Amino acid sequence: MRLPDSLAREASLAAKFAAVSLVGFLADYLALRAGEALGLGAALARLISLALALQVTFALSRWLVFHPSGPRGIAGEWWRFMVANGFGGACNYAIFVALTAARWPVVSGPWAALVLSAGAAYAINYAGTRLFVYGRDLAAAPLKSGVVPQPTPER
Repeated sequence: MRLPDSLAREASLAAKFAAVSLVGFLADYLALRAGEALGLGAALARLISLALALQVTFALSRWLVFHPSGPRGIAGEWWRFMVANGFGGACNYAIFVALTAARWPVVSGPWAALVLSAGAAYAINYAGTRLFVYGRDLAAAPLKSGVVPQPTPER
């Protein structure tokens, strides 16, 4: 059974965004560890690491996932990305701080809290990026095969 083109395309975008998110997660984690090594508290180090991860994921999402038409709208894309993913980052941060403050076994450690908060934020960030940042641009964009996706007839 073959997936409809629109569903296959969405799955491909989500998978690519997940890969980009993993790179952002790695940048986030390394910056968090560096901040802690410099003597910053976990909460402040996390704010800095989130800001860095936002920039990394914007650049990679634009270049590798969503392929907008060119540099013409980059400022608007950047602002929309910062709003959408900033909201996801705020949720990420709130979950992280709540878990580390709870002092529960296992999930309150910075690494576990980072993984759990980043996982929750992925869904928020993908939806925001896909719909708010690039939704208009992707509606008529051709697939790599050069075919513009057509709506599937309802049965």
